[in-house]
Order: sequence, then structure tokens, then C-alpha cells
Amino acid sequence: LKASGRKGRIFLSMPDALDLLVVCVEAGLGLDAAMRRVAEELSESAPDICSEFATGNMQLQMGRPRREVLHELGVRTGVDDVKALSTI
Repeated sequence: LKASGRKGRIFLSMPDALDLLVVCVEAGLGLDAAMRRVAEELSESAPDICSEFATGNMQLQMGRPRREVLHELGVRTGVDDVKALSTI
């Protein structure tokens, strides 16, 4: 029950997170910096997806390959839209 609620919250917060991610990338930030910025900006309104982005950023800073980090982000959330985003 908790997992399905979390998945629902992540699914509903995806449009805002993606919009902000696109704006950040178009403004010249790299993907890592854009994910960090989204995690900071939406931390109060969308804490679930922001915690996932923050976890991904921490793994990237530790030197893990971006491909693995994004794949695991999709798997960890269990949300099909996040999985699709991570494969792109």
C-alpha cells in the first residue's frame, strides 16, 4: 500500500520535474546539474521524486556510470514513465 502510494506520487510529480529538467538543460546546465537543481527546487512539493534524483546524483558523484544510475532510478521507482525516461 505504501509502495503504490509512493509510485502514484512520483507519477503525478513527473510532469513538473520533467518541465524543470528541460528548462535547466536548455539554460545550459548538464544533466547532472539539472537533476541536482530539480531535487533542490521541488523538494517540498515533490519529495519522493526529488529524493530519487538526489540518490542518483550522489551515485554519479561517487563515480558510477550515468547509464547504470539512470537505469536503477527507473527500476527503484517502479514507475513506467521514469523507466522510459531513463532508457532515453
